[in-house]
Amino acid sequence: DGNSFSVAGRRPQDNLYLLNGIEYTGTSQLAVTPGGVSGYLLGIDAVREFNLLTDTYGAEYGKRAGGQVVIVTQSGTNALHGSLFEFLRNSALDAPGIFDQGTVPPFRRNQFGGALGGPLKKDRLFLFGNYEGFRQSLAVSNVSVVPDEQARLGLLPNASGVYTQVPNLNKAMLPFTALWPQANGPELLVNGLPTGTKLAYYNPKNAIHEDFGTLRTDYNLRDRDRLSAAYTIDDGNSVIPLPDPLFASAFQLNAQVASLEETHVVSPNILNTFRAGFSRAGFNYDSATLATFPSSLSFVAGAQPGGITINSGVTAAGGNVNAGVWNRRNLFTYTDGVEITKGIHQISAGVWLQRVQDNEDIASRRLGTAAFNTLTTFLQGTLTNFQVVPNHNELGWRSLFGAWYIQDAIKLRHNFTL
Repeated sequence: DGNSFSVAGRRPQDNLYLLNGIEYTGTSQLAVTPGGVSGYLLGIDAVREFNLLTDTYGAEYGKRAGGQVVIVTQSGTNALHGSLFEFLRNSALDAPGIFDQGTVPPFRRNQFGGALGGPLKKDRLFLFGNYEGFRQSLAVSNVSVVPDEQARLGLLPNASGVYTQVPNLNKAMLPFTALWPQANGPELLVNGLPTGTKLAYYNPKNAIHEDFGTLRTDYNLRDRDRLSAAYTIDDGNSVIPLPDPLFASAFQLNAQVASLEETHVVSPNILNTFRAGFSRAGFNYDSATLATFPSSLSFVAGAQPGGITINSGVTAAGGNVNAGVWNRRNLFTYTDGVEITKGIHQISAGVWLQRVQDNEDIASRRLGTAAFNTLTTFLQGTLTNFQVVPNHNELGWRSLFGAWYIQDAIKLRHNFTL
């Protein structure tokens, strides 16, 4: 759910994100950009260093050929420092939009949090923590094309615009008109004649609830050794209205990054850094109903209503066709690198190992989706297409990646490095 971008003309999926040297992954093999349900990366007060490396970065960076986004979190110091903040945005000064019907739908957004860092033991042990919360309630102006009152009784206008009963009406289809909201707008006309459809104006709410937290501790073991441990979590859920305002998508997202780093000064010219880390990201994508429906309107027993599509200009009705989709992705990463400075030489060498676990169940159309050519064929129960996946399977992948590198950057002149 993160905001993707291209670096040096490469695909967004080619970028890599490192948090304290450990990959900060997205939720799947395709969605590799990290981000919360708000669409943002929270916790900016926890960032100490940020860098974007392109093309000519060192051999210690890799796995993907795009940009390397490097983030290092804050550490505590000998002095106690903290901050608190809140940003509030609402609709108090907003102007009505084209679909707002004269009034502005309510909008509330709160971003709040704080950071605190300091010593647990002076000059030796430090702690830093950061939290940010994101809350949003946004009423989304929605206009949809729905069957009018007479169409819900099985009556549609003939060529003269007179409402008559649909030929070969299947009365079992009439209850399914409840999957569309009641019309509260004008009749839609073609050449001055009614079409059996009206407009419906509603303001379903997009609700977002997201929490982000980071905790980091640094310990100076000896004059030559420093140990750091960090843990970051981003947990959120969102309700996203569909074109049919009686239904929404329910989205849950969770991401975690844990890292352990030990830095050892071998000599004034040699530095060794070992890292071990765990990254996890996962999502659930379901259907949510904003009204109550009888079980008889479900295509699959015990499930929520499925989807109905009419190809002649009526807004699609029913629930999220991708309901039930989920993914879990775990990365276990181990790296060890040494840096040697000798005269005009800057030598880097190291190894990198990563174990990937990916579990998912991404079969769509579990609730069933029915397609009809026209409103007439819908009322007749004449299907164009029906799809449902009653039996879906969890899939799992296990991969092991490994690499080693050695590099000598030789500064032959002040403006020429080989």
